[in-house]
Amino acid sequence: MKPYPKRFGDSGPEYIIDLEGPDGNVYNLFNAIETVMGDEKYIEEAKNGEHYMTPANNAYEGYERILDYMLTMCPEIEFRFNGHHIQQVYPCYHDKVCSARGPHKIFTECEIGE
Repeated sequence: MKPYPKRFGDSGPEYIIDLEGPDGNVYNLFNAIETVMGDEKYIEEAKNGEHYMTPANNAYEGYERILDYMLTMCPEIEFRFNGHHIQQVYPCYHDKVCSARGPHKIFTECEIGE
C-alpha cells in the first residue's frame, strides 16, 4: 500500500493498492484494513462479511469477500489491477482471475483484460 500522490489540494483516495503485486496478498490487505479503519477488529468483520445486513447472504468467500469489504468500507483506498482502477469484484477485475476461480466461471462478461 502506497500513499496516493496529491497535488494542489487534490481530493481522492489516500492510498493505492496494486492487487497484482505483493500488496494484493491477503495478509497485506488485512494490514491495510487495520491501518485505514484504525482497529484490528475490522479484519474479523471483513472475514465474516459483516458489511452486509445479513452476512449469510454475502455472495463472496475468501479473498473476494475481503476485497468486497474493502471496496465497500474503505473509500480511502484505490485498488488497481494491471493498471486499471477496480471498483467492484464482479464483473471480474481481470480475465485471469475469472478463469482461475471455480464459482466465478458463471460470469462471462469481463470489463477489463483481453
